[in-house]
Amino acid sequence: PPPLPPPLPPPLPPPVPPRPETGTPRHGKLMPEPSLLALRERIRQHWEDSELEVIVLVEGIDPMSSNTFQARHSYMSSDLRFDAGFAPTMSITDEGVPQVDWEEFHKTVDLPFNTSCWVGSSHS
Repeated sequence: PPPLPPPLPPPLPPPVPPRPETGTPRHGKLMPEPSLLALRERIRQHWEDSELEVIVLVEGIDPMSSNTFQARHSYMSSDLRFDAGFAPTMSITDEGVPQVDWEEFHKTVDLPFNTSCWVGSSHS
C-alpha cells in the first residue's frame, strides 16, 4: 500500500480581537502606548550609537530601449526620521504611462505616531 500522507498541521489560532486605543498586540498581549514610545526611543538611540548605514537601491528597465537605470542613496542615522514616510514618487500620466518623479525621491512626509502597528507603511 502507498505510504500515508503526513498529518495535517494544527489549525491557526483565532484572530486577535480588536484592541483598545491605548495598546497594541505583542505576542498575544497588549503593549501600552508608553511602552511603544520607549521602544521607539531605544531603537533611535541604537541607530545613533551603532553608526549604521542604510543603502537604498531602485532599479528599473526602460521598456522602449531595454536600458537599465538605477538610483542609489545612502542614509546614516542623522538622515533617519521617525514618524515619517517617503513621499509618493510614482504617478500615471494622462496617457496612462507610469512615471517616477525623481525630484520627490528623497522627500518625506510626517506621519502620526501609530499605536496600532509596529512599523508604519511607506506605500501609498
